[in-house]
Amino acid sequence: MSRLAAGIPIRALLMVTLCGFTTMAQPQSVSPATAPQSFETASLRLVASGEGGLSSVSPWGSHQFRATNISLGNLLSMAYGVDPRYIKGIPAQLEDAEYTIAATASGDQGLTYEQIHAPLQKLLAERLHLAAHTTMTQASGYQLTVAKKGPRLTPAKAEEQPYVYLFANEIKAQSVTLGSFADMLTRIVEQPVKDATGIGGKYDFDLHFARLDQQDSDQPSPFTALEEQYGLKLVSSKVDVLSLVVDHVDLTPAEN
Repeated sequence: MSRLAAGIPIRALLMVTLCGFTTMAQPQSVSPATAPQSFETASLRLVASGEGGLSSVSPWGSHQFRATNISLGNLLSMAYGVDPRYIKGIPAQLEDAEYTIAATASGDQGLTYEQIHAPLQKLLAERLHLAAHTTMTQASGYQLTVAKKGPRLTPAKAEEQPYVYLFANEIKAQSVTLGSFADMLTRIVEQPVKDATGIGGKYDFDLHFARLDQQDSDQPSPFTALEEQYGLKLVSSKVDVLSLVVDHVDLTPAEN
């Protein structure tokens, strides 16, 4: 997976995948009904072999979208909202390919992560002749549930803007749903996590934990930390996950 900094401090990052929760604040934006279906201007370039470097993605909330040295798998992840682990069919010769995108939507209102899907899908279809389809599949994972002593959650204030930081031993989030928090935990426990708490609303989190590969840490495991700090529990379960199957994709983009 490409190294990535999606508008986040890159110090001590555990892992950054291209999902909406791995970004900074998402300002108020256009509604999904009026979100653009395509970019007004866009450049998509294949990074020459040996020229790649640190991957980066501009923060959501701007009408401009910038992505540098991004793998095809991560581009597809952004375009379809699918975890890169559940993308299949990328040709072997394209697995190490990286791309740089500079695109602008019409107007000056910012786009959220969800609103970037349609224009990015269209761009990839036009320039890489991408043909793909989504499907649901089951995978081993966890359900996020309420522990025996009940939840200990901090409700978000109405005026708060949502943001998420994912560090090596910390999830710091403001004004997010339990569903979004479950998505973040997916990156920590390295298996899909689905919210089964039945709790609505938005909350603030500052979860401190030891990574799964840290055997000598003074911090508790993610499982223990969840229960001790927030009264939540991860229960092993088969969960439904969205998968993407690539039917066709070119290596070299069509002319911009």
